[in-house]
Amino acid sequence: MISLKERLQTVPNQAKLDEIVKLTSYPKKTPSLSSSVTGSSLLSAASTASSKSTADLASLRLVTLGENEKILAVQGSELQSRMSRGVIINRELQIREFCLNSESANDETVAEMKTVISTCSGIATHPYLVITPPLANADLPEKKEAEYLVAVSGKFTALGKILDSLKDGGEVRVGIMIGSPRGMDLVEGFLRGKGIKVTRTDGAGVRDPQVVESRGGPNVTLVLGGKAGARAIVVCS
Repeated sequence: MISLKERLQTVPNQAKLDEIVKLTSYPKKTPSLSSSVTGSSLLSAASTASSKSTADLASLRLVTLGENEKILAVQGSELQSRMSRGVIINRELQIREFCLNSESANDETVAEMKTVISTCSGIATHPYLVITPPLANADLPEKKEAEYLVAVSGKFTALGKILDSLKDGGEVRVGIMIGSPRGMDLVEGFLRGKGIKVTRTDGAGVRDPQVVESRGGPNVTLVLGGKAGARAIVVCS
């Protein structure tokens, strides 16, 4: 979150920054991916799935920061918005104190600010990273698990729409970098519940072997990333 903020602050085009803030603010709707801002759909022309309908991606939008650098603006859920506000309100005094004199802040205040950032970052990815344990051990059908996971996360909603748009074509290899094993559990359960073939590289999964009948569409590999914020989706046809 910090590195992204610093990167955005270096963008000379103020209109782009205002646009990003507007697109990611709850509860405003975001325009289509095929809007005039990007001039193209989310899926690049190099992808074999680029000819697929992107009607289900209508709530997503790409914003170009510079050459070969884009941000996918994703609307958060109401739960994510409420939880984030709650975290900020509960630490309002500490946040004010830190912002008024950040250079002289003591170690305790700095630690509190890092906790606020880490918590809000987790909420922005999925509220279940903060408020509930992973669902991998729950006695719950994976399809139903996927429905619960997508219902409260804008990022999971967006990911689901992207992968759904790739289902009807040939096999597409997708790599997703994730910042924590807990996040791996959530994404794995979500993808399995959607009937998407998924492999995780950390070897920490606790689920039964996956059975997927179709060999087409997305074939996802989950990679445990390093830094917070170093998350990406890589698509190869």
